[in-house]
This record gives sequence, C-alpha cells and structure tokens, in this order.
Amino acid sequence: MTIIPILAAALAAQALPAPGAVRWEEFAVESDGRTAIDPASLTREGDFARFLVRTENSFTHANGVRLLIMRVLIDCRQRRMGLEAADAYGANGGFIETRQVPRAQVAFEPLGTTDAHAALYRRVCGAPAA
Repeated sequence: MTIIPILAAALAAQALPAPGAVRWEEFAVESDGRTAIDPASLTREGDFARFLVRTENSFTHANGVRLLIMRVLIDCRQRRMGLEAADAYGANGGFIETRQVPRAQVAFEPLGTTDAHAALYRRVCGAPAA
C-alpha cells in the first residue's frame, strides 16, 4: 500500500505533461536526437512566445537523462530563449526530476544559429524581421 502514495507524490512533482500525453509536431532531427513542439501549448504575449518542447537524445547522458519536456519562452524581438520549467526522463521513460524558475527569474540566452534553432524560431515567432 505504500507504493500508491509514493507514486502519487512522484506524479504530482511533474510540472509538465507526460511525454506521451501530447501530440508532438517534430521540427528538427539531428544526429544527436530529435526535437518537437506541442502546437496546442503555443501562446503569444507581445514579443514573447511560450510553448512546450520535447527533446529526445539518441543517447543517455551521464546524469541518466535521455528525454526532456520543457516550457520555453522566446523573446521573438531579441531572439533570446529561456526555460521556465523542465521535466527530465531516463532511458526507460522513468521520471527523474523537475526544475522550475519563476517567470521574473528566467535567464535568457541568445537563440542559437543551428538549423534546429532557426526552425524553432520560424515555427513559434514567424519569419524573421528583415
């Protein structure tokens, strides 16, 4: 009987939807993995786009993480990206941990120049301004 409260606590700790609970739209496949967005989660607030991203690596990192579900903010005007929340999963699909940051404390970094970052920017912000 003790497993039910433990399982309930673990599920309650997940900040974001489970990996299989969303209809993912893949936008990048690279040698080290694949990345998809949840189109239903995409919202815009002025220059900011907020959405869920699923990144599945083709290998398991040393810390045991193979899959990340992240709530991401992109400042479309300044082409910067920050993470509000991330749920990490292992190779067997088991939940590992959640990390959350209050919106006011999100650390923004310049959006990368890879093809995957360019595809993500186009998908959530539209065509770049000339």
